[in-house]
Amino acid sequence: MSKRIVLALLLILSSVFLTIGLVHIGTLLFYGTWKEAQGKVIESRVVTRIVQMPSGKSYFYDNYFLYQYQVENKFYTSRKLGNFTYTILDTVTYKLGSIVPVKYNPLRPSSSIIEVRKEPGSIIFGVLGIILLITYFILKRK
Repeated sequence: MSKRIVLALLLILSSVFLTIGLVHIGTLLFYGTWKEAQGKVIESRVVTRIVQMPSGKSYFYDNYFLYQYQVENKFYTSRKLGNFTYTILDTVTYKLGSIVPVKYNPLRPSSSIIEVRKEPGSIIFGVLGIILLITYFILKRK
């Protein structure tokens, strides 16, 4: 494989990995400015969708969450769990009636999330992107 192809691949991969890492870090910093309030789960269930496919019926299971929280004597309702993909197991975590910490945007209190997860995989992608970028510059100088 020629040096130009290797350098191009290193530059592309480092850009992709760095972007994933930086987006995640930016998300954490963004939600870090939000305030916290107590919320209560007012609905938590699994919804089954049946879709007719050429090969037969396919079943899809979706979580449906609804929580309520109060900011300055005003009640808000939201469904957004956080900066992650949630699974059916989260219906066990966020049971009906459970009290949950809610992060809300102080500039727009109707915008909220229940949880901000720190995904170590995203940080690993960022570090890998930096390593690939350094490798790119080392190989380019040779």
